[in-house]
Amino acid sequence: MSSSNTLGEFLRARRAQLVPDPASPSDRRRVPGLRREEIARSASISVDYYARIEQGRAGVVSDEVLQALVDALALSVEQRTHLFALARPRHVVPVTPGEGIAITGLRTLAELTAAPAMVVDRRYTIVVANTLLQILISPPDVVPSATSVPGSMAEFVFLDRRSSEVFADWPVAARGVLTRLRFQAARHPRDDALTELITDLHGRSRWFADHWSDPHMDGLWAESGSIVHPRWGTYRYNLLTLTSPAHEEYMVHAYVPSDAPAVEVAHHLRHAHLRRSSSSASHNRST
Repeated sequence: MSSSNTLGEFLRARRAQLVPDPASPSDRRRVPGLRREEIARSASISVDYYARIEQGRAGVVSDEVLQALVDALALSVEQRTHLFALARPRHVVPVTPGEGIAITGLRTLAELTAAPAMVVDRRYTIVVANTLLQILISPPDVVPSATSVPGSMAEFVFLDRRSSEVFADWPVAARGVLTRLRFQAARHPRDDALTELITDLHGRSRWFADHWSDPHMDGLWAESGSIVHPRWGTYRYNLLTLTSPAHEEYMVHAYVPSDAPAVEVAHHLRHAHLRRSSSSASHNRST
C-alpha cells in the first residue's frame, strides 16, 4: 500500500468531482472535472510540480502547498484531515511500557460510561466492550459477556450477516468503519496487520472492495446511527470518540442515546446490568 499513490488517487478523484467554471473556455474535455493546470493555477504552483505530487514524485510537500491544494480542491474539514494524513504517513509506533496503563485507563473509562461503549485499536479490534454494549449487541440466544461480542468490529460489519440485523442503517455503519480504516491506512502505511486486514476484507467483502476507493466516502464518519435490540427496540445513538493523546492507537467509542426512545433502551440496559451484577454478587456470597 503506497501512501504516495494513495495521495495521487485522492487528488485525481477529487479533481474529477469538481465542476469547471462556466466562464472558462468551452473547449471539449475528454474527462470530467478540472484539469491539472487549473488546480495548479488555483494553488499558485507550477503544473509540473502538481503533476509530480499526483504521481508521487514530489517528495515531502510543504504545509503551505497542501493548504493551497485544500483551497483549490474545495475540501471539507474531514477531507483536509485526510489529505494531510496521506501526505504525512506515520511509521508504526512500537509498543511502549505505558501502553498497558493507557489501555487500562481507557477500559475503566468505557466501564464508567453511562452508555454502551468499547475500546478499539486502529484496526477496529475490540479490546474491551463494556457491559451495556455486551447486552445491546450480543446474539439474543447467548448470555452477554466479554466473549459474546465480536472480536473485530471491522470483520463483524463486513463479514458477519448478523451485523445487518444489529445495525438498522447498515450502510451508514459500514461507511463509518470503512472511512476510519482508510484514514488509519493513510496514516500508518507500514502497519502490516492493518494492511493484512484491509487485504482480507477486499477479498471477502464485495461491498468493501467496491467502496474502498470511492472518493465519495471521504468525510462519511457516521457520527450517528441505530442499533436494534430484539427485545427493547431501536437504540438511536450519537457516536462519541475519545482518545489518549499519549496512545492514539486506542479509542473509546461511546454510543450515546440521541432521542427519548433510545434513552428508554439505555434505561433497560442499565437495569439488566444491575440485575446481572446483583445476581453475580449473590452467587459469590453463597459459594
